[in-house]
Amino acid sequence: MRERYSALICFSLSEFGRRIFKGVNRYESQTRLDGQVVVITGANTGLGKETAYQLSLRGAQIIMSCRSIERGEEAMNDIKVRNGRADLTLIPLDLASLKSVREFAKTVS
Repeated sequence: MRERYSALICFSLSEFGRRIFKGVNRYESQTRLDGQVVVITGANTGLGKETAYQLSLRGAQIIMSCRSIERGEEAMNDIKVRNGRADLTLIPLDLASLKSVREFAKTVS
């Protein structure tokens, strides 16, 4: 009996989630960002990397900040393969270190 209710609850929640996200619209702006500088933290993976890629398509100059230079370089190369015109700069940044944040700010300014 318990398994049947668990399955029903899981189905109900998944159906509820589908209905909610079905109504969510994607932001599809194509606004050009030529001449704009964008700093993206955590740009070596996930949302940060995809944001860097999408904004590079719109012409923005992207400053990618990552803790790991190696992973940052991999992400930067991946973005350049996908968008050969991407203007990317990689600067190390560890947000858990105030010293790193100060060095980053000094480099960017």
